[in-house]
Amino acid sequence: MSDNKMIRFIVFISGAVVMGVEMMASRLLAPYYGDTVYVWGSLIAVIMTALAIGYKRGGMLADKHPSYIELSNIVLVAGVFVILIPISAPFVLEVIRNIGLPSIYEPILPSAILLGIPTIYLGMVSPYALKLSASDLIDIGGVSGNLSSLNTIGSILGTFFTVFFLVPNFGTRETITGIGVVLVAVSLIGRERAYFIGVAALMFILIVPSNLVLAKLVIYGSGSHVYSTETPYSSLVVIDNHLNGERTLYLDNMPHSAMYINGSVKPVFKYTDYFNLAFGYNPNISKVLFIGGGGFSGPKQFLVDYPWISIDVVEIDPEVVDAAQRFFYVPKNNSRLNIYVNDGRKFLQNSGKYDLIILDAYSHTYVPFHLMTLEFTSMVSEHLNEDGLLVANIIGSTLGDTSELLWSEVFTAKEKIPHVALYRTKDSPESMVQNIIMVASKTNPTKNTISNNLIELNHGERYVSFLEFKYENDFPQNVLILRDNYAPVEDMLNPVTLTSYDPEGRLNPENVFSPIIIAGFWFISLGGLYGIFRRFG
Repeated sequence: MSDNKMIRFIVFISGAVVMGVEMMASRLLAPYYGDTVYVWGSLIAVIMTALAIGYKRGGMLADKHPSYIELSNIVLVAGVFVILIPISAPFVLEVIRNIGLPSIYEPILPSAILLGIPTIYLGMVSPYALKLSASDLIDIGGVSGNLSSLNTIGSILGTFFTVFFLVPNFGTRETITGIGVVLVAVSLIGRERAYFIGVAALMFILIVPSNLVLAKLVIYGSGSHVYSTETPYSSLVVIDNHLNGERTLYLDNMPHSAMYINGSVKPVFKYTDYFNLAFGYNPNISKVLFIGGGGFSGPKQFLVDYPWISIDVVEIDPEVVDAAQRFFYVPKNNSRLNIYVNDGRKFLQNSGKYDLIILDAYSHTYVPFHLMTLEFTSMVSEHLNEDGLLVANIIGSTLGDTSELLWSEVFTAKEKIPHVALYRTKDSPESMVQNIIMVASKTNPTKNTISNNLIELNHGERYVSFLEFKYENDFPQNVLILRDNYAPVEDMLNPVTLTSYDPEGRLNPENVFSPIIIAGFWFISLGGLYGIFRRFG
C-alpha cells in the first residue's frame, strides 16, 4: 500500500472510530446519568471541542514535522487512550460523583476526561494527512475535499457498524477496547519489525487479563499441592500454604474456599463472615439453607457458633463435596448438617421453608444465571418464613461497568423481596471489584436493632463493624430485571476475568480476545468498503 493510500485509509478509519467511541461512551454513562439530552449534549460538545483543538494542533504539528511516521505515532497514542477509556471509567465516575456537581452538568466532566485526549489526537489526523497528501497549492482543494469525504464516510459507516453490529453482539468494554486495537493496528502499517514487537507487547499488557495468564503460576507457586481432579463441572485443586497456615480450594484456577489448617472455623475469606449479619436482621433463625458448598466455610462456622440451628447445604458437584469432606474437615455424620448433591434451584422446588437462605454458588466468578432470575427469586421468597431473608455473595463493584450485573441482581431481588441492602467487604473505592453481600429481607429493621441483635450473639461484636460498610448512596436507574426467558448474564461483564461465560456457566475463552476479534471485523468490513469506494468512487 502506497503512502498516499495508507494516509487515506487512516483518515477513513479515524472518522469511523470517532463515532464508534461516541456511541459506546454513551453506554458507559447511561447507567448513572441515563440516556438523556444532557448526556448526549455533553458527549457531542466534548467531542466537537476536542476535535477543534485537534484540528488546530494537528495543523501546527504538520507544519513542523511532516512525516508518515509522526502520523502513525498520533494514531498509536489515540488508540492507547481509547483502550484506557473502559479501564479508567469506573474510577473517573466515582471521583466525579463525590464532587457533587449539579446532575444536569455532571456528565460533562467524565465525558471530557474520558474522551478528550483520544479525540484530540483523532482530530489531529485530518490536517496532518492533508499536509502529507497535498503536493502543491494547485490541487489542495481536491485533496482536502477527498480527505474530508473519506473522513465523513468513515463516520457514517462507523455509526452504523457500531449500532447495528457491535452493540448487539459485544459488551461495552470489549467494543471500546476493540476500537482502540483498530487504531493501534493501523499505526503499525508500514512500520519496522522492532516497532511492531514493542507495540504488540503493550497491547498484551493492556487487553489480556493478567489473572488468566498468571492463574496457574499463582496457584502452584503459593504452596504445596494436596489434591487435584477433573470434576463434571470444573478443574479442582487443593493447595496448602504452610507459611500462612491456610488450605485453599481452587475451581478452574479461581479460589473458592479456604480454611486454616489447624481446624479453626474463623474465616480466611472475610466475605463469609458477613453471612452472620443475617442474625442481626432476624435473631430467631433456626433453619438455614446454603446454596453452594465449596469448602463449607460458612456452614462449619454456623455449626460451631449457633448450636441451636440446623443446616442444609446443596452443592451441585459431587467431587466438591468429596473434597470438602476429605480435606476441609466437613463432618459426615452430624445430625444438624444435611448435604445434598443437586442443583440449587431443583432442590429448592421440593424443599420446605427456611429462616435464612444463603446463596454462595459460583460458576467461575458469577452466580449461575438460573439462580439470578426473577422466577428464582420468587421461588426463594415462597420458601422463606415470615421473617426470613436471603443473603447472597456477589462479585462486582457498586460503580462502573463492573457493577452492571450486581445492580441487575439487586433490582431483580427487590421485585419479590422488598428490602435490599448491600455491604461491601473491603474498605476500597466503590469502583473496585470485590465480594459484595446482598441482604434481601421481608422486614426492614433499623441499624440500631441490627446492631443490638448482633451484640447479643456469641462473638457478635465483631460483626457490628460490618454495618459501617453498608452502601448508602442512591441506587442507579435503567436497570435490567433478569428473567428466565431473558437473562443475558452471559453478555454482561465478568468483573474478574473481563470475559463472559455461556448459559451453562462455562467460561468462553475466546471472549478474552474479543477486542481483537472486533478489530478484525472493523478491518474486514470497513477496509472492504474503503476499497470499493476507492475503486468506484
